[in-house]
Amino acid sequence: AQLIVDDGRAHFFDSPVDLFLMLAEPARFDAQHRAEQAVALYVSDFRGGGWLDARRAVFVIGSRTRGPMRGPDLPAFADAASAEAFMAEQGGRALGFDDITPTLLSTLRDQNHARHTH
Repeated sequence: AQLIVDDGRAHFFDSPVDLFLMLAEPARFDAQHRAEQAVALYVSDFRGGGWLDARRAVFVIGSRTRGPMRGPDLPAFADAASAEAFMAEQGGRALGFDDITPTLLSTLRDQNHARHTH
């Protein structure tokens, strides 16, 4: 995933989960910028690999697919049909950008960071 702020600086992330963590707690990642300064948010299409506008992507939560750190992830898709096909194979449920609530994000963060051993 990636986030671009209004001065052109870009942040790159291992997964959509990390992008949402940045938006929720920007000071942990970048002391100079606020979430409101984001002018572009992108996630990689899980099936096609191209960049998608994160605000328009369909995310899947609760699937059997693990993220880069082997924890829960939010695979992203360009449309509902692609997400549905993925869910038929891997389980989970579809969410839009605005459905990623602070509570949901907190659960994902805790599950992902509980796997770290350092």
